[in-house]
Amino acid sequence: MALDPEIEEILKSIQNSDYDKNRETSPIRLPKTEQKAEITEVESEPDLPEPPKPKETAPAREEKAVKENKPKINADKKRLTVVCAAILIIAVIAGAFAMSGGLYTKRYEAKYKVDFPKGIPHEMCDAYGKNQTLAGSLKIKDNDSEHLVYSEPPEGAALFEKGSDIKSNQHYRAIALTKDMADLEALYKDAESYKKSSQSFTFTTIYGEKQKYQIIAAYIVNTDPKDDNGYAFPYNCYGNFTKKSYRHYQDTIKCRSLYTTGYEIKDTDYCITLSVPSDIMPNFRFAVVGVKVDKINKLSKVKENARVRYPQAYCDKLGVHNIYNFAYKWYPEIITNEKTGETKQLTEKDFK
Repeated sequence: MALDPEIEEILKSIQNSDYDKNRETSPIRLPKTEQKAEITEVESEPDLPEPPKPKETAPAREEKAVKENKPKINADKKRLTVVCAAILIIAVIAGAFAMSGGLYTKRYEAKYKVDFPKGIPHEMCDAYGKNQTLAGSLKIKDNDSEHLVYSEPPEGAALFEKGSDIKSNQHYRAIALTKDMADLEALYKDAESYKKSSQSFTFTTIYGEKQKYQIIAAYIVNTDPKDDNGYAFPYNCYGNFTKKSYRHYQDTIKCRSLYTTGYEIKDTDYCITLSVPSDIMPNFRFAVVGVKVDKINKLSKVKENARVRYPQAYCDKLGVHNIYNFAYKWYPEIITNEKTGETKQLTEKDFK
């Protein structure tokens, strides 16, 4: 049934009024949408065919192989270097052991049927095999000479004086030479000669120990007691002195020295006295005292000794008064046992 036109108009107005009210109080909430990045289509270039690879030549293949194997080659080289270094070190150690008497002495022991000292230098082996009193080798730089030294020397060899012993820890030893071996008197006769010299000599023991000695005093001495009022100073003294005896030796050397070098002997010093026959008088010797040092430092503050203690016979020859006529006639007292302190007083008989 159709509605009356007026009623229909009223109904429409009511519906429109409710719609507007609801729209104002309850706004419509739309769901959030994700923003998508704009995608711009780029026209892609058409695919081109790959260019043909150049044909690999033989040299190129070799170069490639070398590059690929280079790390391995370097590693092999390093290993080879390490191995070579190890072999060299072993060879050096073996050589040092052999040269120190570890191997080559076996041949000499078989040849001479004697035992050889450990460390004996190769060049001394024949001499030791023939004479076991060999003590070492003396080298004098100032006349460029070298001499083997024996306790019981063959004819013409240097003498390791009575009482001197290379096997014990002695502070004082002595070596006697001939003038043909070394003219010590010409080399060290006065202060000027001494200053021009090397002031040194070297002694190498049969155990291979090379010892440097600095010359610190030079003097003349009689060997016959009658030439000095019944006394001959023991220039060839040996052993380890007691403190009292050492002080006497120190004073005596200072008085007898032809010149002063500025060096004073200490009780801890190791000394070797070298001597040769003197030209001054028959039965006189010219002696120099060397002190063992690590390094030679030449002494320059050297001056002549104005009050030298000469033997009486030489004073008579010069026509001068012997101011030391009644001086103490010193002979060393040596320590024979370090542990117990036992000593022995040496006399003239010990130096004949």
